[in-house]
Amino acid sequence: MGLLYLILRDVRLRIRTILLHFIIISVISIPGLSAQNVSVRVEDAYSRAGELGYVRFLCNTNVPLASLIVPVKLVSEDLTIDSVVFSNLVPANLYVLNSQLSNARRRGFVHILPKISDDIATFYAYDEEVFRIYYRVKLSADEGEIPVDTFYNRFYDAGFWITEEIQASDGLGRTIRPDFQSGSIWTDQTTDVDSEAELIPREFALEQNFPNPFNPSTTISFAVPRAGRVTLEIYDILGRKVATLLDENVESGQHSVVWSAESAPSGMYFYKLNHAGGSILRKMAIIK
Repeated sequence: MGLLYLILRDVRLRIRTILLHFIIISVISIPGLSAQNVSVRVEDAYSRAGELGYVRFLCNTNVPLASLIVPVKLVSEDLTIDSVVFSNLVPANLYVLNSQLSNARRRGFVHILPKISDDIATFYAYDEEVFRIYYRVKLSADEGEIPVDTFYNRFYDAGFWITEEIQASDGLGRTIRPDFQSGSIWTDQTTDVDSEAELIPREFALEQNFPNPFNPSTTISFAVPRAGRVTLEIYDILGRKVATLLDENVESGQHSVVWSAESAPSGMYFYKLNHAGGSILRKMAIIK
């Protein structure tokens, strides 16, 4: 009788150990319960004074993200913020994309928030660009480094503590605090006449729009070697004019225009830059 009791007790212990091991393995394998590694980094940029440039923000995540809020700080009087452009990684038909960056403060928030729907949109990023900030360095800027960083702020307002910091959320609504790696904009300032003349484009140029394909907005950049009247027009695949983005006199140098195409359907489009010396045509695509 004593031997049978010992055998049965040993069997029960073995079964309980096996069951406990199975439960532990099952819990560990549940998606979302593993370590959530999310990071945002700034890619260093290099610009000459007077030129239009951009700095890219890249994200890396091992979990699907539903939202991302990035406080951005560019504290320099030598910098003028032009625009914020989001990549195709976060399509505008699924997300609310906006920026509160302004030249008055040179700091603010960049928001990527899911639109309200039955199925919350999520995205993965493997060290990929989520947005970029276009800027222009003043001609009077000193040569050197302009830090691009995030910021943290906590204050009490109307009975609540408010925290301003970089944060994200996954598809289940759980808050994630990503790591942030700051970067820099390195400026090159030259003072001799020949070098300053190099800042002026030698010929008319029309760059490929970014992002492309896009929805609903994209940035078109162009260069003019001398002041004069230029027009920038959009045409559909049938050659019908859809919009005139620019029709005015511009100074020599680099320029950019944002086309917000919320009302335009998906398809192939052409954008045309007209100037005194002729015209340049490029194509782009809207995908909704």
